[in-house]
Amino acid sequence: MWFDFDIKTDFFHDVRECVKNFVVSYLSVASFGAVKGMSGREVFSTWAEGWGFCKGAGVSKSNAITELSFADPQWKLRKFDESFTYHPTNFEKINAQTIRKAALKTHGSHGPSGLDADEWRRMLTSYCQESTNLRKTFSKFELRVATQFIEPDHLGAYNSNRLIPLDKCPGVRLIGIGEVIRRIIGRTIIACIRKNLTTLGGNLQLCHGQKCGIEHAIHSLRDAYNEETTEAILLIDAKSAFISLNRKWYATMESVSGDLNSIKDLFDELQDIGPAFGYFVNPPKCQLIVKDRHKTKAETVFTGTNVEIVSGTRVLRSHIGDENTCTEYRDQCVKTYTAQLQKLSRFAKTSPQNAYACLTKGVRSKMTFLSRNTPNMAEAFQNIEETVQNDLLPSITGFIPKKEERELFSLPLRQGGLNIILPDDRNGDYEWSIAVSKPLKKPETAENVQQQVIASINSEKKILLDHKKATVQNALDEELKEVTTSVSLTVRAEDVSDSTKFSTVSVTVDVSDVNDNTPTCTGGPTFSAYNIDEEQNGVLVQDSGSTDICVICSDNDATAPFNLNSVQYEITSVNGDEGDDSFALDYTQGACQFGITTNRELSYEDGVTQYLIEVKVTDNEALPTGSLTSYVYIPVVLNDVNEDDPVFVKPSSASLTFSIEESVPRGAIIYIVQAEQSEDTLTEIKYQINDNPKIKGFDASNTPTNQPDAFTISSLTGELMVNAELDYGQYVKYVLEIEAIDTQGVFGTIPTATITISIIDENNHTPMFTNNAYYTFSDPELSAAGTVVGVIEATDDDASPNSDLSFFIQSGNDNNMFTLATNGNPNQRNVQFALSSSDCEAQSKYDLVVIAVDGAAAGFKLTATTTVHVEITGVNEFYPQWDASSDTAVVVDENIAVGTVVGTILATDQDTCLDHGDIVYNIESQTSTPAGSNSLFALDRLSGEVTLVKPLDRELVESTILELSACDEGGGVSVSKKCTYSALLITVTDLEDNSPLCTSTSSGLGFTLPENAPIETVLVTLSSMCTDGDETSAFNTLTYSMSPSIAPFDIDASTGKVFLSAATLDFETTTYYTSTVTVSDGTSSVDIFISVSVTGVNEFAPSALVSGALTPVSPINIREDTPTDTAVVQLNYEDNDDGVDGEILCTLYNGTEFFQIDPYTCEVTLIRELDFEESPTCYEVLAIIYDRAPSANNVKSSEQYFTVCKTDFNDNIPICDPTQYVVYIDDDILANSVIKTVSCTDADSATDNNNVLTYNVASQTPAPTFGNFLARVAGTPNPGPDIVVSSNLDLETDVQNYFELSIEVFDQDNAGADVNAVSSNLKMFVHVRDINNYPPVITDPSPSPSSVNFQEIECCSGLTLVDTLTISDTDFTHTTQNVGFSGSIVSGNVDNTFRLMENGNWNELELHIAKSVDRETINSYPLVIEVYDEPDYTGRQRTATLSLTVDITDANDNNLLCNPSEVTVSILESTTGATGFFLPCTDVDTTGTMVATLGSGVPGDFATYFSFIAGPTTNTLQLNVLLNLDFLVNGNHSYQLIADVTDSAHRLQQVTVHVQIVDVDDGNGVLACSDVSIGEEAAMGTQVLDASTYFDDTADPEYPYGSYVYTFSAGNTGGYFKIEPSTGLINVARRLDREVTPSVSVTLDVSDGSTSVDCTFNINLDEYNDNAPVFNPQTYAVTLNEGVPTAQINHTTVTLNLTIASTSSPFMFLIVFF
Repeated sequence: MWFDFDIKTDFFHDVRECVKNFVVSYLSVASFGAVKGMSGREVFSTWAEGWGFCKGAGVSKSNAITELSFADPQWKLRKFDESFTYHPTNFEKINAQTIRKAALKTHGSHGPSGLDADEWRRMLTSYCQESTNLRKTFSKFELRVATQFIEPDHLGAYNSNRLIPLDKCPGVRLIGIGEVIRRIIGRTIIACIRKNLTTLGGNLQLCHGQKCGIEHAIHSLRDAYNEETTEAILLIDAKSAFISLNRKWYATMESVSGDLNSIKDLFDELQDIGPAFGYFVNPPKCQLIVKDRHKTKAETVFTGTNVEIVSGTRVLRSHIGDENTCTEYRDQCVKTYTAQLQKLSRFAKTSPQNAYACLTKGVRSKMTFLSRNTPNMAEAFQNIEETVQNDLLPSITGFIPKKEERELFSLPLRQGGLNIILPDDRNGDYEWSIAVSKPLKKPETAENVQQQVIASINSEKKILLDHKKATVQNALDEELKEVTTSVSLTVRAEDVSDSTKFSTVSVTVDVSDVNDNTPTCTGGPTFSAYNIDEEQNGVLVQDSGSTDICVICSDNDATAPFNLNSVQYEITSVNGDEGDDSFALDYTQGACQFGITTNRELSYEDGVTQYLIEVKVTDNEALPTGSLTSYVYIPVVLNDVNEDDPVFVKPSSASLTFSIEESVPRGAIIYIVQAEQSEDTLTEIKYQINDNPKIKGFDASNTPTNQPDAFTISSLTGELMVNAELDYGQYVKYVLEIEAIDTQGVFGTIPTATITISIIDENNHTPMFTNNAYYTFSDPELSAAGTVVGVIEATDDDASPNSDLSFFIQSGNDNNMFTLATNGNPNQRNVQFALSSSDCEAQSKYDLVVIAVDGAAAGFKLTATTTVHVEITGVNEFYPQWDASSDTAVVVDENIAVGTVVGTILATDQDTCLDHGDIVYNIESQTSTPAGSNSLFALDRLSGEVTLVKPLDRELVESTILELSACDEGGGVSVSKKCTYSALLITVTDLEDNSPLCTSTSSGLGFTLPENAPIETVLVTLSSMCTDGDETSAFNTLTYSMSPSIAPFDIDASTGKVFLSAATLDFETTTYYTSTVTVSDGTSSVDIFISVSVTGVNEFAPSALVSGALTPVSPINIREDTPTDTAVVQLNYEDNDDGVDGEILCTLYNGTEFFQIDPYTCEVTLIRELDFEESPTCYEVLAIIYDRAPSANNVKSSEQYFTVCKTDFNDNIPICDPTQYVVYIDDDILANSVIKTVSCTDADSATDNNNVLTYNVASQTPAPTFGNFLARVAGTPNPGPDIVVSSNLDLETDVQNYFELSIEVFDQDNAGADVNAVSSNLKMFVHVRDINNYPPVITDPSPSPSSVNFQEIECCSGLTLVDTLTISDTDFTHTTQNVGFSGSIVSGNVDNTFRLMENGNWNELELHIAKSVDRETINSYPLVIEVYDEPDYTGRQRTATLSLTVDITDANDNNLLCNPSEVTVSILESTTGATGFFLPCTDVDTTGTMVATLGSGVPGDFATYFSFIAGPTTNTLQLNVLLNLDFLVNGNHSYQLIADVTDSAHRLQQVTVHVQIVDVDDGNGVLACSDVSIGEEAAMGTQVLDASTYFDDTADPEYPYGSYVYTFSAGNTGGYFKIEPSTGLINVARRLDREVTPSVSVTLDVSDGSTSVDCTFNINLDEYNDNAPVFNPQTYAVTLNEGVPTAQINHTTVTLNLTIASTSSPFMFLIVFF
């Protein structure tokens, strides 16, 4: 905060009030100081006694008292008034809902309990009724904390804190983290008293209740700094009593601005009297921000204070100061944020989500705050954009975004962006921050401050003395009359200008009693809420603790008849109704004046649940002055009583049975249980599954098992849901019991309902191969047919017959090489060879696709597929064979490089399958001549290339023989490999291959010689360093040469000796020689670089140049006003030596009091100010000039004498005080008016006229267009100190409103010629104040004023731009300074639908739609808008009016409604085209058309048969059949369709349509009969024929018309046969006898219930030998004579008659002898 120090006030009163506001704002629980109006010390007392941070933060009560006593010796500990309570109506908003809102907004870490904000939020919001009950409990606790005294010791856990150390680098700060519930409760309490806290805090309180308060503080500080009258701002660092208690290591900071002298006076006063108020200034940490032109004055004024003087500094994370330091601060911030973003970019590569959160929640917030509080940050942030564009965004997104993508990422999340703001988007941040925080500015006036001071001084006085009138006024304490009869005081009258002059007088004030006290009652005027149960009469109303209401009243008048003795009480109204007699007063409550009883039974269900009873309390009505009356308001809450038990509505009976498919998914709602209660408003019914008995699951044998997790029920909605995967194979039904519990009930029974759920079996398990989807087998080629390659296996979790599996090879079985065979396991099949002709070379791999099909009925079968990969392995049969191109002998030079291929070998193998034909080459051995050099060559095992691996030397190796092998892989088995062997001879030829070698010469040779070195000095002999590796002399003899030759040096060609051949070295001429020595063996050579450095010798002393020579008799004259550091003389010397010997240094031998010499340039300068009046007038000076020889004994020097003399000069300038003026003038000022008179003096002697001053306005910036400012003697044209304007001024014509004048004040020199006249410059800052002469004009929309129409589509919430109003104003303020306009909608703005807003442009206002508009509600808004210009400094403001009508056009803004969302429809199978079934969907919009598409469905061919088309009326949709639904074609009796219904705005609703296909009789079957035969011996029940084989019904096989009845409609005489009606099987019904009935004719009739067909055929009986022959007669007599010849034997003797029933049977005769 800051203060205007031109106003002399009790500054520390304001400091103390600020501390008080700070403490009150941070009392998070109940805000005691705010609601009780306590003083700062009382707040401290209460807080130290047990509230605030004492217990949790480890600051004991005794420590708190010690700190306060040290800070303020007058402080005394005051006990909190335990009897005080604050009425609950102030906190009536505290309830379960406000607790919930606060919990949702609270974030942060945990306190000592370990429960952080997220866990508290879940407990308070996520557990339905349990959370509601918890919130209600906390709201009651909170209400008690806010309104009643609670012993602090009982709140120890509630107020405790978890301490964590914060590293401050250096130092450690302890941070106390309290319980989250304390924060939640604090939020709700502050929400109730926010207005009070804001009022108490005022515009100085930035911590609570003031939006943008910190930002406003920064802007206000900057405004104060920029004020022309401000010389500096002082930031004060101090320690206060409050901070000592709370955080001993942390300081507070205040700020003051103004002129430097006033600031210094306040600073001194603050240090003197501050400790008495617990306020200790810390000067070394205080900063004085000074404008550059006042720095010298600041250093003088604040000398010795230890206050740091700066041009600018960081304040509240922004910067205050000059532009240079602000630029440095902006650059440092950009550098810091760039480094953070680069680090974040690296982090984003592994954790992009976390990096994005850090960016949007951390860095971006800091940048936003900085851009809102520091000017020109948007431009500075451009440098950060490159890091965001090229580093951060690619790390997060994986690509470098283009310009359009970068702009997309800058959009908010709700618009599809990432909210990563572009720098250009921050252009208006600073201006917006200034605009929105502007209303917080409420400057203190001198009168307000004076009133505060007087109130502070007399806050504890009984009598107030008016300082101006010197009269005694009334007492401030109205109770004074009751405690004393008179007051004596001494009044002192003091001279304001001289406190030693004063006079005193004694005054006695007599006090008489009058009836001035109104009766009061405990807790009044409004009591805490009381409770009573419904349906009771004549009972006393009680509070929440079951205590009868007791009202105690009093009257503070001291004497009768004014006191309580004659007070009367009366109930005047209940809920405002004066005739309501629901309650009566009870006077039997002992010490109480009265209680409250009910007069009748009150019912909660009547709708009135709260009563406010008004009781009138009146004192003595017989007094002549009249009685005094007060009113007591007693709130009574009627408690609801829970009376009835819940009753089930669904199911309506005690039990329910239904069925569901086993495929119903987990989470599906299968039933909704519903229970109701008659009328109790407290009813909250909770549903649950009874845990005793648990849910029972019954298997196929009806054996129960506990399955508690199979189903679950929503406790609130009663939705019964599947909670586990259902399987008919495990459980065929479930039985569970549902309970409906009244959570608010206190008596009664719990109703139950038993539900039985049957599970419908489905073929819902797909077969699955045990090896998932892939098998791999292998077997050698030529395996015998029937050889098993491998076994595959599949399973099906369905029950039989759905789980019976069949296996087939679907594809990949080339040449039918394989077959599948059973192996005894029905779920397995052997994969085996069907042929014995497998050949690896012909085909080595097979990929068989095998399908497993389950045993479900046709159309419902499920399959699984696997791939069986079979590899045919080969057999190794052939040896490798050497190729004719393979090398056997080669010749190589000894200098070939390592890695050179010297030969290649090659072999082939007829085996091609797998790796049997792959050949690998190996060197079995290497033999060199001469022996000893082995492993010179390597062989590539795959390519056969022989390469050199070691260098060859003919002197060591003449030849090498390689023993080689070529082997096949043998299928990976070493014992089956086959190898072939060979040899390769390699011969080496000799070459000359050694070059000269010189050691230690790789980087050349360097030598150093002095310039006087003797002749024949040897530098080096190279023969000792160089050799040749060749053995023969022809190759190892070396010669030496030097090129280029250098004159002083020479070389010996045979020895390589390099030496000095002539004494011609001269450092001043040549300092460096180089050459190259070549060493050669005749064939090859090597070069050696040689360098020689020549060092110098000191030969010459420094000598003066002609221009540098001086003589002692030629003095050098300088004026006495010559400034220090002015050059007096330049000494010019040279040294003919080179190097350091030729470098010159200078020094002064004497004259060093006034002069100094530069040791390197030898320039003599003045180091002390001269005064001609001081002696001597001339100075003799000796200078020594010497060289820099390294050896002190070899240094050479010279001396130079010269004389310097002073000359006199006029050195006094005019002095002006002050040097700057700030002048304010109105824009209607007249010509020749004096705006200011300046005052200047000159200290020079008057005799020389040096003090005669001349005034001139030297410059005017900017140049005025209306005339000039002149320096004149008022009323004359003569120059003088009065500053006047030359002509009339009008800002509307002359647009400049600010001028900076530079005024020159000249004196005269002692010669009077003004040649050396000196001057002073004054600055005058002239502000021209505009007078508001012209009203604003609305130029767009135009003309203005008139009615303008706009059309807006009904839409959205939030701000939608309707139009931009452009305003102009002839006044200077608006036309040249871009001062903005304001405005308001004065009529037609129904429900505040529209809002008039600023958009950052000074001459524009924007009309926005602020709320959603609905054309169906209001279709037009006739608005009247007023626009106001800014008032001038006199308060004058002008207005413009615009009538504007906004018409609302219709838009497709309503959602579709589809109810119900699931329907069932039945259609005939013969239906095609429109079905007449319409989707239950509607759209209330008049625009847009509904469209329905098929989103999904089952079975999978649903889209082939169905679609949705538009209905005959608007926005209706009906089901359409595309193809005939005949079961013979698609095999389906039902479909489930998901209809996606959208309108033109793409709003989506889904409807599930269950389609049941109704079968129709498609036609008769074909019956083709033929005769059939059966043996007559067939027994009864023998099947004769399956008559269904005669019947062909392919045209109509579906149910019900595909279910047939077979009968005999005719024939079957004798009933020999019977037919099975359902199957058509014909069986023998009685014994058959062909001999009786050889054939039976029958007529077969086949009926489907609608139509029938018949045919007739014969059942013929086949003969069977079932009858014996019969002789007739059975006895014959024949006589034969003996002696008949043999020839007559075959003659017929007798004829036998034989009867045979089975005529077709063969027979024979036998003669049997007995």
